[in-house]
Amino acid sequence: MTKSKALHITVLGTGTSFGVPVIGCDCPVCTSGDARDKRLRTALKIESENTTVVIDTGPDFRQQMLNSATKKLDAVLFTHEHKDHIAGLDDIRAFNWLMQKPMQVYAEPRVQEAIKRELPYVFDATPYPGIPKLQLNAINEH
Repeated sequence: MTKSKALHITVLGTGTSFGVPVIGCDCPVCTSGDARDKRLRTALKIESENTTVVIDTGPDFRQQMLNSATKKLDAVLFTHEHKDHIAGLDDIRAFNWLMQKPMQVYAEPRVQEAIKRELPYVFDATPYPGIPKLQLNAINEH
């Protein structure tokens, strides 16, 4: 019998699409001094012994990777195509450089189309050096 390896799950953000605090908001949560009221946008990191996957790369992605001391990333899964879930995708290039390979990206076809619209330069026939390198993988819509 083989021993099952545990997964380590890190909640990278639990904030709204605006993040918390919201710019210009004077409500009790946004003006709170409690560290629990300072929340980055929603994202999750799942690690096994050999693989690290992030779910969504919103505008806070870079800071989330720094905060969680992430040095290895094998894939990204996108839940949907809203800007607060894909806006940080350009920062994948740091992992391209570190790992010397394209990032595996898993998303439904409509999300892939949004990524292509958001980052058209990534998919140019003659890309310039330093751009993110992505390998899009389809997840079938149900």
